[in-house]
Amino acid sequence: MDSMNLGCVSKSTHYKIQSFHCVPAIQKKWQEMQRDILSSMIRKEVVLIGDGRNDSPGHSAQYCTYTVMEHTTHDILHQVVVDKRETELKLPNMEREALRRVLNNLLSNDVNVVEVVTDAHIQIQAMMKKDYHRIKHSFDTWHGSKNYGKKITEAASLKRNAQLLPWTQHLTNHFWWASSNCRKDWRVFEKMVRSSLHHVTDEHVWATGNCGHVKLRTGGTPAEGVEVEAAEERPYLEAGSKPALALEDIISNPRFVKTFPYYVNFRHTGILESLHNKILMYASKRQSYRWHKQYNKRTSSWSVEPTKVPKDYSYIPDVLCTIIQSRLDDTLPMSRKVTVKEDNPVLIAPTIAKVTAPPKEELVERQTSRFDPPKE
Repeated sequence: MDSMNLGCVSKSTHYKIQSFHCVPAIQKKWQEMQRDILSSMIRKEVVLIGDGRNDSPGHSAQYCTYTVMEHTTHDILHQVVVDKRETELKLPNMEREALRRVLNNLLSNDVNVVEVVTDAHIQIQAMMKKDYHRIKHSFDTWHGSKNYGKKITEAASLKRNAQLLPWTQHLTNHFWWASSNCRKDWRVFEKMVRSSLHHVTDEHVWATGNCGHVKLRTGGTPAEGVEVEAAEERPYLEAGSKPALALEDIISNPRFVKTFPYYVNFRHTGILESLHNKILMYASKRQSYRWHKQYNKRTSSWSVEPTKVPKDYSYIPDVLCTIIQSRLDDTLPMSRKVTVKEDNPVLIAPTIAKVTAPPKEELVERQTSRFDPPKE
């Protein structure tokens, strides 16, 4: 701005305008929208899907933003931000604390939460058992099948189990199919998952059951979701062989079996993760998506594809009016100090560092470069 000789507010004034007027106006609008959404949920059984997003990868994250969405309508019901300083600088506890705040807020607003869907977070699992045992806790099936596939891939990385690798995708798909067809019974789910131990060894009928595709071999209709012919594309394992025993060890692992009841409702948090991915990838917020039909001449078939349409920003005029009105009603000067709220984590500690920062002069003195001459 200086090079163009144009006047502009200072950096401090800019942030004060945000603190005094912009942020409160946006919060007010969000609270109004949230009240309308929550009021529509009264006397309904609400299934929540929740997921956290850290501000940076790895253990260096300082903030965790946790969002919960209604499973059917995909409405965002609540969102909280937890600072690492609020969880004794322990990253794994941030997501648990965030979900606790979300549930307490929704329950205090008379929202009848009957089920919560999350990833397989150990701390969250323990919290739900202890503090919210009346609410059904489910795991994301997509994450479950993905982790199952990782275990198979890890076992197949050993030379003696190499024959197991071609079955990885088939087995993860079978886990997904079992979750969607177990009729919400974890015993049926376990039976379906364990049936793959027979199928991979070319045993499709055994004393206590059979594969779902057996009907096809007798002239009937194959069970939904089972790719019968896919098995012919990969060699069967020999019963009692090392790859077959490695798979049995994975499926029979007690810790793995204990998670089966969490997958029987066939829930997943994919749409919520898509929201987070769009934020992380800086996707255009000027567009949303809908589907339209199109005909493919090459394949002689119809399909659908997403079409971009203008996104609705009807709430922005209300926010702008609130900001301007807030400034007009404000009788105090902009030069006043911004007060720190009581719940601000900066009151716990100024930073997330575990050691006190030395003076800047001392850090400058310590700083060395390979281009500096050696000190005498």
